[in-house]
Amino acid sequence: MTPSDLLATRMAALRLHETTRPSSVLETVQWMGALQAQDYESGLWAIGVRTQNATREDVMNAIARREILRTWSMRGTWHFVPAEDAAWMHRLMASRVMPAVWNYSVKFGFDEKAIGRARKIIIRALSGGKSMTRPALVNCLSDAGIATRDQGGNHLLRHFGNEGMLSNGISEGKEPTFVLLDEWVPKPRVIDDDEALSLIALRYFSSHGPATISDFTWWTGLNQAHAKRGIQANGQRLTRTTSDGIDYYHSPQVEPVKPEDLTLLPAFDEHLLGYRDRVHVLDPNHAQHICPGGNGVFKPTIVSKGRVTGVWKRAESLHKAQVELLPFTRLIARVKKPMDQALSRYAHFLGKPISARSQCGMEFSNGAS
Repeated sequence: MTPSDLLATRMAALRLHETTRPSSVLETVQWMGALQAQDYESGLWAIGVRTQNATREDVMNAIARREILRTWSMRGTWHFVPAEDAAWMHRLMASRVMPAVWNYSVKFGFDEKAIGRARKIIIRALSGGKSMTRPALVNCLSDAGIATRDQGGNHLLRHFGNEGMLSNGISEGKEPTFVLLDEWVPKPRVIDDDEALSLIALRYFSSHGPATISDFTWWTGLNQAHAKRGIQANGQRLTRTTSDGIDYYHSPQVEPVKPEDLTLLPAFDEHLLGYRDRVHVLDPNHAQHICPGGNGVFKPTIVSKGRVTGVWKRAESLHKAQVELLPFTRLIARVKKPMDQALSRYAHFLGKPISARSQCGMEFSNGAS
């Protein structure tokens, strides 16, 4: 497999081509397995950009129908996942970070007794199908005498999220709420760990492949032994190929496509963060533009023919949005049409007009379709 073939197959797998996008939000999230979502709005667009004609409202409706949810499914990090799969994903993957989460709890001054008391307070506050925003829930802890200053309250929510007790529910405006996961999804999918490992391996390599075992262990937090077992359990549903002497795994059912001219991807998108090795999509010389100083905050990216060629940022008001384009090299006239198309798709998702401007002065403008 040549590098160009690898990239063409991967862009199809990532559902970043108009011919590969599923027709519903749930199908997209099921196919991807999980989509990283530290930034809530970016997580919504990560789903929208992969779903045919999707709007922000479509994604929010899928959350309201409890088809998908945002939770700490693995690596101690927020992801959107299929709601019915959240419980087994927590058991298989999120549980692996709990020793580190407990260490942080101790650093915040919480011992087992304090954690147990805080757990009871949150369960009491949310039981019966109730939901609360982060500030309201932290206030409940504070009012009960739990030390929440210096991010202590936020850490407790993270602790219980990684336990699998909490997830996000329906937002209040643009403020996510918290719910008890076992109440929000009362009938989760029940599978044993072997089946769970097989399923997560199939979903990852189908939606992110061609990818390596190292990429899979980075994404899931599992180890190489788990990865090999998961691959073997899938038999012919996954195939191995070699590029530059490196073994990659992918679904033989995913056909390569010619990558689209231009795509605007959100912060923390799977296109980058779904892999340990990002050299196929990002020149290492530009890495500092994506994640300045290695601070863990990944910017939204401009992607041209599958590779990252710049970053962008958005300012939004009630009736319109403005986008500032920050390409790595000066934009030329022939990119105007594909950029207009990319902006039109994003405008449709937001449901409002977008105007955009690059550093070189080239202007773009698209209304919601």
